[in-house]
Amino acid sequence: MNRYIRPAILAVQLLACLLMAFPVQAQQTPSVVFKPGAKPAIPAYKRQAIGHMNAGRFQEAYDILKANLEANQGDIDTRFMLGQCASRINKPDEALALYQGILAENADLPRVRLEMARAYMALGQNDKAREAFEAVQATNPPPVVGENIQRFLDSIAAQRPWQARLALSYVVDTNVNTGPSCEQVGCPTFQGVTGRRDTAWGMNGGFSYTHALNQNMALQFEFNAFSLDYQSENDSDQLVASVSAGPTWKVDDFVVSLPAILDHTEVGHDYYSHTYGLAPQVRYNLNRDQSINGTVTVSRRQHRSLSPDRDGYAFGLNLAFRQQLGNGSFLQPGLRLGREVTQVNWFDTNSAAVSLGWFTRLPWDMSLYVQPSIGRIVKTEPDPLYAGLCSGCDNSQMDWQYQLTANLNKPLDKKGTNLSVGATLTRNDSTVALTDYHKAMLTVMLSSRF
Repeated sequence: MNRYIRPAILAVQLLACLLMAFPVQAQQTPSVVFKPGAKPAIPAYKRQAIGHMNAGRFQEAYDILKANLEANQGDIDTRFMLGQCASRINKPDEALALYQGILAENADLPRVRLEMARAYMALGQNDKAREAFEAVQATNPPPVVGENIQRFLDSIAAQRPWQARLALSYVVDTNVNTGPSCEQVGCPTFQGVTGRRDTAWGMNGGFSYTHALNQNMALQFEFNAFSLDYQSENDSDQLVASVSAGPTWKVDDFVVSLPAILDHTEVGHDYYSHTYGLAPQVRYNLNRDQSINGTVTVSRRQHRSLSPDRDGYAFGLNLAFRQQLGNGSFLQPGLRLGREVTQVNWFDTNSAAVSLGWFTRLPWDMSLYVQPSIGRIVKTEPDPLYAGLCSGCDNSQMDWQYQLTANLNKPLDKKGTNLSVGATLTRNDSTVALTDYHKAMLTVMLSSRF
């Protein structure tokens, strides 16, 4: 999903967990939140307001508390509860003023400061929200509260409008070819074409920008470029540049994005293909700990003039279910389906893959993400160009691809700069020797948000 709305949703979820870690006595016995000692009698208007709040009727509670505010200006509980109700009926500016007034009288109220951070977030003032959370963090709160605060601070950093990435990779490939070069087509054999082992250096860079139009809508732009430079097999060098741009909306528990996509690919330092289309995305929050993500891709793919038969359309469906496990960890099983339709049957493909991602927090502010996956790609018919020239080429090609990815991440500062070290192991087990290979890639990436 996108990088603007998804971190905001995570921030709200983390904040809800964080606030639950503090006593919620303001909705049951309000005065003991701020005043130690015996519980005083609760006025009737407070009991009514508490009943409405516990039932989720915040407008009714707001009306009662507002009507009694002038006569109870010195009562912290009334002002605090009114601020809570104001936040929940979309009046964050009024809630913020109430919290600021309370803290001006008594700064040692972490629950109030946490609610103030929520009001700042609703107003889009993330820098001030971060300051409020850091102030609570400095009071040495209980460990679970401190951990949740840190995750919320991380989510605030993720909402910065600009993000830049730069990665360097080293690749070991046991069979560089994904097909013969134009000079090799028509050769009586593929001698020397398969089984060519080589290493390569990869470079990946990109940036993204999010422009918030309001609390529920944003415009996003993203650019990425990837190059792969083999040491010997220069005909297989690659360059891929991609651009996506489009709007994102948040409606209740849904987040919807509609980016347009454009890809340009070069192989062997020559133009190979370009792709353009749409990739609508939907995210739905089932509850605080579960969400579903779906992406549909519809694109038109055009190849260089030497390969016009490969022109056609590509369709894709990606589904993922995320289950939060606590302590910031989550499991994310996924399903990917694909279909490519060209002008000739032997270039048509069907693909399917399943994966299981696992994310967890580690000591020293580090985090680990591991994802194994298995997929299958099937060609509709055998390619007559290769018939009799290589092992398996007389039959329709079917590939089983096994992949394991692991990434270790370490924040370098509190402003959103991260260092990641990753490894990807791939085994492509193909019925056609031409595309059968093992590949290992090690990557070091530096990313920053600003």
